[in-house]
Amino acid sequence: MVDLAARRHAEHVLRSVAEGLPDHASHIARSWQRCVSDYRLNPAGAFALAGLPCERLEECRERNAHLLDSARGEALSLHRQLPDRDTLVVIADAAGTVLETHGDGVFVRQAARLGMSPGSDWSERACGTNGIGTCLAERRPLVVNRAEHFFPSLIGLSCCAAPIFDERGELVGVLDVTSESDLSAEHLRMLVGMSANAIENRLFEARHAHLHLLRLHSRRELLYTFHEGLLALDGAGRVVAANRSATLQLGRAELLGRDVEGLLETGFDELLARAGASAGYPLPLIAAGGRSIFANLTPPRRGAAARRGERPAAAAGRPRRSWGDAAIERDFERAARVYEKGICVLLQGETGSGKEVFARALHEAGARAAGPFVAVNCAALPESLIESELFGYRAGAFTGASREGRRGRMLAADKGTLLLDEIGDMPLALQARLLRVLEEKEVTPLGGEAPVRLDARVICATHRDLEQMVAAGTFRRDLYYRLAGFTVALPPLRLRRDRAELILALLEELMPGARLDPAALACLAAHPWPGNLRQLRNVLETAAALAEERRIGLADLPPEIRAEGGREAPPEMFEAPPPAEAGAKELDGEDGAELSCLERAAREAMLRLLERHRWNITRVAGELGVSRNTVYRKVERYRLSRD
Repeated sequence: MVDLAARRHAEHVLRSVAEGLPDHASHIARSWQRCVSDYRLNPAGAFALAGLPCERLEECRERNAHLLDSARGEALSLHRQLPDRDTLVVIADAAGTVLETHGDGVFVRQAARLGMSPGSDWSERACGTNGIGTCLAERRPLVVNRAEHFFPSLIGLSCCAAPIFDERGELVGVLDVTSESDLSAEHLRMLVGMSANAIENRLFEARHAHLHLLRLHSRRELLYTFHEGLLALDGAGRVVAANRSATLQLGRAELLGRDVEGLLETGFDELLARAGASAGYPLPLIAAGGRSIFANLTPPRRGAAARRGERPAAAAGRPRRSWGDAAIERDFERAARVYEKGICVLLQGETGSGKEVFARALHEAGARAAGPFVAVNCAALPESLIESELFGYRAGAFTGASREGRRGRMLAADKGTLLLDEIGDMPLALQARLLRVLEEKEVTPLGGEAPVRLDARVICATHRDLEQMVAAGTFRRDLYYRLAGFTVALPPLRLRRDRAELILALLEELMPGARLDPAALACLAAHPWPGNLRQLRNVLETAAALAEERRIGLADLPPEIRAEGGREAPPEMFEAPPPAEAGAKELDGEDGAELSCLERAAREAMLRLLERHRWNITRVAGELGVSRNTVYRKVERYRLSRD
């Protein structure tokens, strides 16, 4: 009976595509047509999804860390609001790869048997018409209900999905609800859509946390909701980024690079002063043209450079001198000089080592800071979509193409910076076209005839060894020489000598005033960090959320961090040092050299421990689990004395 129903469904799909569905303009009709004509799928064929290996899944999650951080809370909140508990809330990336699922245990396991689990590919090319894949293809909220699925094995499910865009209009992911119940109700579609909009706002806030954030809406009560307009302002009051709602609230289609004084009838200095005196209450303002606006201005979360009117590059993630890694600082200064001359910069380093942070800092430190910064992850895009995503296409260029055409990400970076992340994963066939674009500084969209002039700085990043790929014939030699105008090798976190100082600096950005217990800092500094800076940031954010009274202890860290860190270094070796007094001289080590950050932290930790036990060496040794002689050696090593 099941086989008969599946055969009838497959026959219906193929007959509908051949004869044309009555509602030929519907998203289901277009999707079925793509599945048969473009992807050569057969609804009567076998349907099985293979998941990514754990290592590849972790890399995928790290590439989409900003999306996950912004979407996780909204996904959990959405699941709590759903009337049917047998539902699954899914976060997927722009390629259709499932990153996380949230739901109750029984249905989670049922969905996993169909392949709805982290690491699986739910693009249309992989599994036909479905909520995630079709939402990505159509770029709009939609429902795929039961028999509207392409493959028979999925017709017991109903999916409601909404796309997640960044402020540049680039698709970054999908929020999907999957259930065995009917999800076509209008209120549910609205709920999913509102959650996706809220994620977009959270993503905007996270990406521009180093800038002034201006919230605005014509209705006071809609501030801090998904309806609000968002503007990111640099230290001079210029608009660096804006969400879609901001363009509607201000009645301006083009906001980037505009001074806030030209948008609101108030200067930036006056706006700062009024926001500081408002204690967080909405400010009544008048937009250019006489429209009433309510607004709230919050300062940068990462440093005060923008408040002083300085260029915000350091706060944006530029390697700071206080981190103590002079080599990275020197590389940044040299890279900034060649970037300004239009020379390509190639960033090499492990996944999560800070390549995009470095690239954004170059952009924001340069003369094009007010222009767009467009990041394209070549590894996250299906091979069939890279060409159209990069170069754009004209209307009707191929089956399923948007009727309005698409500009493409390269042209979206015009007058700004284009980051080609994971360039080593670009298909060989497209490398020649990319080289031609870089040489001629012109882009010809798919289906177009006339080239379009391109003026963009180009930064490339990869975790692969491109020289080895050139030798193996999987990467073009001429393209490699064009991209590697200046190469920066970013070290993994485990090899950085400033680990402890970096941990403390990053914690200060995430939770100003927070402290780390000695054992907690010991484990964090000793951990190998296979996920590098992204993994560290996630661990610190979670620990900060769990910590009581802004003090992070060992119990606030994940078990795997405690296990590995505890084996690597004794807890007495680390403690967050107090702020140094102006003009204070650091203690010298035995060789006369200045103590490192870890050594200074270790000295402070030992001193506090001795004072807590009133210099009872036996008790100190007992707490540390070491001999009294070890304690005496440390007292002598750090030249500690009892006042």
